[in-house]
Amino acid sequence: MRSWTAAAAAITQGRPAPIRPEDANAPAESVETLRFFPARLTLTFGFGAGMFTSNGKDRYGLANLRPEALIDLPSFPGDQMIEARTGGNLSVQATAGDPQVAFHAIRHLRQLAYGAARIRWGQKGFLPEVKPDETPRNLLGFKDGTNNPPASDETAMVKHVFVGEEGLSWMRGGSYVVARRILLALEHWDRMKQDFQEHTIGRRRVTGAPLRRRG
Repeated sequence: MRSWTAAAAAITQGRPAPIRPEDANAPAESVETLRFFPARLTLTFGFGAGMFTSNGKDRYGLANLRPEALIDLPSFPGDQMIEARTGGNLSVQATAGDPQVAFHAIRHLRQLAYGAARIRWGQKGFLPEVKPDETPRNLLGFKDGTNNPPASDETAMVKHVFVGEEGLSWMRGGSYVVARRILLALEHWDRMKQDFQEHTIGRRRVTGAPLRRRG
């Protein structure tokens, strides 16, 4: 984690990431990435439940530091979970205005963790460019995130996102992330009538307004 922290501090500012001594003979930067700008790169690290306990055992003396809310998600109707694409002890979220910058960041972190950690699964994602007062649309064509509190609302962030005095001291100012991979059958979805789509989502496709009960 110390190596990752040092690397994150460097590459989020557009500076070369540090390398391990055993990799000293390898090029610190690939030719493709030498001229990259930071592109608003951010790196967020998180701990999974397995960092604290595994099979009922305290792995690293951290069991008493596990937040009470850090538990596995319950089963949902229609679940078809793939073992290789679930779980994990560490999470890394890289966001940037340029997808290759995000890829470059993960690549360096993976190199630094060689022999100590490996990537279990990954997920690429993006948000479309929209005006500040508009809600982006998801791949189903519907507005997604209408009720999300704006990141610019500090009061809402403190209330709904960041851990405060109610949490463990080491986690205050941090947050939780819940990730659920969902298969989108777009070829089937695109053949459905708009009325069916709207009743499935519960909102109007064009405006994003919630459906009203009839009668």
